Amino acid sequence: MTFHVSQKQYSLLQGFYTHCYSAYHYGGELNGVFWAQQLDSHSIPWCVQNAVSSIAQERISIHLYLSTHLVSKGFCVEGIG
Repeated sequence: MTFHVSQKQYSLLQGFYTHCYSAYHYGGELNGVFWAQQLDSHSIPWCVQNAVSSIAQERISIHLYLSTHLVSKGFCVEGIG
């Protein structure tokens, strides 16, 4: 089953990606509890949360839109494609 990401969910995932990317590559503190609560409260499944966290671990990921990464992983982003 494909998960469809709404624009509101996508906005939250962009914030989560930015937070993870900063923590992984610039030594910031990863606040997983806060983000898990935020994303869970907007019905974003853990598989999408984990995918975004994994994407952020790759330094080169910054060169593509998050939506491009999500689509390549099989998720549908509202307004994309």
